[in-house]
Amino acid sequence: MADVETGATLSVVFVSYNSAEIIDRAIAAVRAHLPDAEVIVVDNASTDATRDIVARASTGVTLIQGHGNVGFGTGANIGFAAATGSLVLLLNPDSIVTAVDRRVLADLAARSGNQSVGLLGCRMSARPHEHGTYLISRLPSSRRRLWRYFLRGYLTPREISWPQMRALPRRGPMWVSGAALLARREDLLRVGGFDERFFLYGEDRDLSRRCGQRGIPVGTTTAVTVDHAGGASSSGVSDVKHLTWGLLSILQFEAYSNDPVSLTRVALRILAGIGALTRALRRIPLVGRRMEKRAETVRAVQASLVGFSNGAGPDASFYPDAVKAIEAARSTRG
Repeated sequence: MADVETGATLSVVFVSYNSAEIIDRAIAAVRAHLPDAEVIVVDNASTDATRDIVARASTGVTLIQGHGNVGFGTGANIGFAAATGSLVLLLNPDSIVTAVDRRVLADLAARSGNQSVGLLGCRMSARPHEHGTYLISRLPSSRRRLWRYFLRGYLTPREISWPQMRALPRRGPMWVSGAALLARREDLLRVGGFDERFFLYGEDRDLSRRCGQRGIPVGTTTAVTVDHAGGASSSGVSDVKHLTWGLLSILQFEAYSNDPVSLTRVALRILAGIGALTRALRRIPLVGRRMEKRAETVRAVQASLVGFSNGAGPDASFYPDAVKAIEAARSTRG
């Protein structure tokens, strides 16, 4: 989005992976609300029609491809490096722009030429149960994230949905979701962008942490409002991979401030306990089939974690500190 007085521009970056069902709508929404923005789609080796859809979407959309599936953070960094705008809006393909406050955006663009505007979480479209919710929250401890991970990933029925992040909880440093964040490109490059040791999950928490440490404020903005579906950007990825990456991201993040081995031992014990519980409940009517599936998922996640620690698989180079913690925890178990 060009600003007449400052010449500042806005670049919109999407990272796509098998996003054929949603990317067209996401680009169209940007074009409708931010017609002058530079649009960049970084495709992480989609195997569906994503790239063809992007190529047909509109003139002026830059498609970057051919680098393989390098993970969300690395893909975003590729987009940051290619962007020409002084402001960058990073969006998931399932984050649909629904409104733009041009006055606020113009003010941010004017400031971005010579000062930080911060790392800003975008506003979500208001729903009956959400009033002014933003894609920002307080940064929980790794132990709280671990318990939430197990409750949400293994113990909560699929029919129950967890609430989106809410604005301004009471305590703790803040973190901005990578689903829709706005920042000055120079700031993103200055802190090194996302930590590319995260494949998926946790990279936005780490970016927020490092921005705070470098004096870049972490906050919210009304400049852009989005409707975020949540989860649709990677709907083609198996639950086992999601759960594996989710646990590894928690352990990797823990490694930056503490020794992650003790937390890893706790995680492996809880995972084993859930596996034993679900296997014991397999014979109970009504819930037996579901428990069998959960038991299979636990076994698959355990095998995947072992695969990471053994250096197996195309994504085994990620989460190096978490992998070392798993190796140490396994070697001292019992």
